[in-house]
Amino acid sequence: MLNFFQLFNIVPSYNVNIQQINDTFLQLQKKHHPDTSANNLSLSADGVVMSSIVNQAYETLSCNLKRAMYVIKIWYVVDIATQQSTIVNNNMMEQILNLQMELAQIAGNAAMLATFSSKITTQIKLIEQELQNLLEKQNILTKDICITKVIELKFYHSILNKIY
Repeated sequence: MLNFFQLFNIVPSYNVNIQQINDTFLQLQKKHHPDTSANNLSLSADGVVMSSIVNQAYETLSCNLKRAMYVIKIWYVVDIATQQSTIVNNNMMEQILNLQMELAQIAGNAAMLATFSSKITTQIKLIEQELQNLLEKQNILTKDICITKVIELKFYHSILNKIY
């Protein structure tokens, strides 16, 4: 599997330069987009594959949640998608239930949904900061904490998506 950080020629890290990712994406798409070799079917087919990989890499590296999941996957060889139900602790389960109940109670009330959304967004930013601090250390001792933080981040994003 192609490493997205290598493809974009950046150091593997949760903390990345988004402008560099955007610039590299545009350069790679100019180079690999199938329309650039439409006259040559063989090159065009290769361009479709490479363009798709570049799009996937961009989508992953430019999104905090997806990048966190990807960093965990390549550093700790843990796929968060398969770990979600097994790592959540009792405290997190209680938070999940409480937030889901709160969201159900305020559905349809725009003002309360805006306040709730702001609360969730603040929590996401806090978790992202904690995660950034933990991942900067690249320490195997923080692996489980990082995984838990990414699962929390994934949950809060799913709550935010339910609002919109």
